[in-house]
Amino acid sequence: MAMMGQFFFSFLYVNPLINPGDSNYLSYYLDDRNYMRFTTQLGTMSSGFVKDYSIITDVSLMPYSQTVEDDGVVITDLFQNIAYQVTNDNYASFFLMKSSSSVAYQRSFNKIDSFLSYVGGLVGTILGFMLIVQTYTEMSF
Repeated sequence: MAMMGQFFFSFLYVNPLINPGDSNYLSYYLDDRNYMRFTTQLGTMSSGFVKDYSIITDVSLMPYSQTVEDDGVVITDLFQNIAYQVTNDNYASFFLMKSSSSVAYQRSFNKIDSFLSYVGGLVGTILGFMLIVQTYTEMSF
């Protein structure tokens, strides 16, 4: 180790990509954003925070609910690297810690009863307008 001088360590992990507005809302990719450098004199301590996520999807079109839940973990932030003076054989260390925050997504589709009430309200408005116009026309002539 004394001959090499400087070292580079890269963290590679599979991270989920969450897109709540898409039908295929969960995909995975290889994340390579986090790395650390260290030498024989200057060591590095790296800390990464793992955050929980929950995606709750209501897949029913009827008035009752039928939910599907997907849970998992995601690393959203870059690792925090802290340099220190090497005093023993510990040149680099990294820690994965659970984050105190979590992310929750609520997804749902338009229900058939809300669609029918929208259409019924629209038809009622048109018929009411036609009744007012008909009454005005009869009174005017």
